[in-house]
Amino acid sequence: MIKGGSDRSGAPMRPDLPGPVKRRLLLSEGPGFRPKKRGLRKRKLVRGNTISDDIVQINMVIKHEEEAVKHG
Repeated sequence: MIKGGSDRSGAPMRPDLPGPVKRRLLLSEGPGFRPKKRGLRKRKLVRGNTISDDIVQINMVIKHEEEAVKHG
């Protein structure tokens, strides 16, 4: 399962931005911005959720299917 990543310039991938585009979004939380005060918003450069040639880091979680245990 892909959880995120970043591009060559360090811009993080956001799950709510479709496509491989780079945008300056007004953020209040989440990937790409950690607010110092409550209610703080800032315009930050982020990357879309599609993997392209510009992506250099991908954050992943490997999931395994557990075998069903039969009792009895």
